[in-house]
Amino acid sequence: MPRGVTRTVLSRAEEVHRLLRSEGCVTVEGARKALGVSRMQVKYVLQRLRAEGRAVSVAVGRTALWCRDGETAARALEELTAETRRVLCGLRFATPAKLLKLINRDRKASRTFSKYVPLSPTAAATMSFLNALLQAAFGQPVMYRNGDTPMYLVPPSCNQNVKF
Repeated sequence: MPRGVTRTVLSRAEEVHRLLRSEGCVTVEGARKALGVSRMQVKYVLQRLRAEGRAVSVAVGRTALWCRDGETAARALEELTAETRRVLCGLRFATPAKLLKLINRDRKASRTFSKYVPLSPTAAATMSFLNALLQAAFGQPVMYRNGDTPMYLVPPSCNQNVKF
């Protein structure tokens, strides 16, 4: 017979809710590092907060951004898309790998993106995250290089506003 929610889970939920209020949005990994518990424990707490209406989840590639509300999630996605456009301004084509190289060279972009994903070319979740942002910023890829690498056409005008 289920016993209900333990005090430990309730205290973790309050810690994560405080984290969401201060940070705005976090990933499961970010919350896990802040709390010092396992991924499954953090996911359980985040799902519990979502069920209570105190958190929302937005998927960006293979990464879930957990935010305190929908407006905060939209702002975070707009910020990431704007940084993507700024970093790629002046290029004709872009791939997730090219975007990652440019992010790693740009201090502001590096700070923005590192809040959500590790900036490593070997992390599949990072490449999926960047691919989703490229698709949000520039639409569907114009072609696939080597059969599986998506290539996006970067418009000549860098000052276009795109909504997620």
